[in-house]
Amino acid sequence: MMTNAKIRPLKVLIVAIVALFVGVHMGVEMYIHRDIVKPIENSQPKVWYFAYGTNMSTRYLSNVRHVGVYLSLPAYVLNYSVTLSERGLPGIEPAFALLTNELQSKAYGVLHQITVQDLKRVIHSEGTAYIIADVEVHDNNGNTYRAKTLVGTSQLQPPYQASKRYINILLEGATEHGLPLPYIHMLRETDMIYIPVLSEIVGTLIYLTVIVTSQ
Repeated sequence: MMTNAKIRPLKVLIVAIVALFVGVHMGVEMYIHRDIVKPIENSQPKVWYFAYGTNMSTRYLSNVRHVGVYLSLPAYVLNYSVTLSERGLPGIEPAFALLTNELQSKAYGVLHQITVQDLKRVIHSEGTAYIIADVEVHDNNGNTYRAKTLVGTSQLQPPYQASKRYINILLEGATEHGLPLPYIHMLRETDMIYIPVLSEIVGTLIYLTVIVTSQ
């Protein structure tokens, strides 16, 4: 049985750990929600990058992945769909977005113009979960582009679930760039996972990991 003398240091340690996490969490939130700085036009070679997951969000791409966005267009890829079937962390961040072959379907996303160097940054920060691919992308005005995108390597079986944190970033990007309302509604109706406190802890760790690996 623990005495009061032993319990007090334990309480102090717990309080200190909680205070440390709260401080880190608040710092990360301030960092990722800071003002977006648009890159200055330069002579670096550019590439079109089709984003369909969290990278649809200009804030996420700029402030978390440190990628400069020169131009963004709402767009889609034919004969593909976006599914929440890329393997994540079971139980807490179980699935991420994945571009999946599906005839007569449209995969909605955002076409970003970024530098070739920043595309390498995106690929590096995604790790081994995705590989680069070339796709034909269409905008709302009927224009066609050749673009780079990322496709997954470890597909889950349905039913799919994603975290509330993850879906909220998808909604942010889809709303920001004016993707079709039915698609936005579908995201809002997606079954989301949220576990109080644990979700905040894991979400903060994911943000920190992506920020560090994108340096």
